[in-house]
Amino acid sequence: MSWTSMRISSREMFLVMYATRGVGLAAPQVGLNMKMMVFNLERDAQKPEGEVVFVNPRILLASDGMEVKDEGCLSFPGIFGPIPRHEWINIEAFDLDGKRIEKKVSKFLNSDISSFYCHQSPMNLSTD
Repeated sequence: MSWTSMRISSREMFLVMYATRGVGLAAPQVGLNMKMMVFNLERDAQKPEGEVVFVNPRILLASDGMEVKDEGCLSFPGIFGPIPRHEWINIEAFDLDGKRIEKKVSKFLNSDISSFYCHQSPMNLSTD
């Protein structure tokens, strides 16, 4: 997929995210088979300076400590539940210009990035 296509897809993802009053969205949540996530902690389309796009995100390191808090997900509107997350993570990704990004994130942003990351990674399902 070209960088131009990713820019177009990310713009469409932001429109869906704002329409559903979300903070972020992973590409697979809207049927796109790519590793890309968008978020804006402001939740405001009028504040595009807060928009962030991660292409091919990868968690490099995570804290041993965990925090549990209630989270919701645009994939399951209206459903919230306690989710354990690492206290912080180091993430590597690329922006829409192909520039490598590495960030250590914690608190609210960590929770969101970890959630979006889960949408992009195959998960083992229990058969119990």
